[in-house]
Amino acid sequence: MAVAFSGCLKDKGYDNGEYGVEVVERKGVSFPQSTTSPISISLLPSSTPTLMSNPIVTLESIGAQSSDVNVKVALDSNLVLDAGLTVLPYSEFTFNENLTIKAGKLLDSVRVTLANTDGLDKTANYGIGFVLVSADNGFQVASNMRSVVIQINIRNIYDGVVELRGSSFHPTNAALAGRISPYETILVTSGATSVLLGEAHRWADGSNSILAGTINPNYTVDEATNEITITNSADPNTVVSNTPGYDSYYDPATKTMFASWTYAGGGGNRVFTDTIVWLSPR
Repeated sequence: MAVAFSGCLKDKGYDNGEYGVEVVERKGVSFPQSTTSPISISLLPSSTPTLMSNPIVTLESIGAQSSDVNVKVALDSNLVLDAGLTVLPYSEFTFNENLTIKAGKLLDSVRVTLANTDGLDKTANYGIGFVLVSADNGFQVASNMRSVVIQINIRNIYDGVVELRGSSFHPTNAALAGRISPYETILVTSGATSVLLGEAHRWADGSNSILAGTINPNYTVDEATNEITITNSADPNTVVSNTPGYDSYYDPATKTMFASWTYAGGGGNRVFTDTIVWLSPR
């Protein structure tokens, strides 16, 4: 005899959560940049307020939310000190300690307004430390991604993308002596009126060689006379100095550096003569 069963059977144990796998969404809010903190930002000097949209705050959830999520952020100077940076005085900036991640969105950013970056020390490595305090709408602060440091450096007017051309001389290696064709590189702020090359300096055309890591010219401009002094930023034991008889100077009208520098080595001095033309901010 065949017996047929019909209808729907319910498993009360499964429904009650006594067994089976139940996926529970845990909703968190975090600083995603915390894993690479401190976050380095380079700003141009300005006497008018500068807006910086950092750090980023994200929702850790399955999809966007149907309602706003309000997040509270606070400052923590100890984070800056632990990172080996100088605490940016609180009088120099403002920020929105309360931010809202709008419905349908997954992120927003803290908006920091710096009052006068031109008045900040261009040799300092400043920092602002942020911590997540709380969030609403069922979100919790992620304990392992709740803090981040923003490092701020102020560029001087010589910092930027440049074109470098000139010549090099080597007393014992003819392949390293001759013309250096124009190439694009960068100058990076190293002091209030000084910059260094963002990559190793090239030798003459055809040599396919660059300077050793122990030598990197640092160009310092005297703002009163526009005269340039060249030193070595890489190794204090290897002396780099201005080439005798050559007038190294900066032309503000064309934003051009004319500089010649030398250092000693086997067989005699090596000499580089540079024409460096500022092209744009980097």
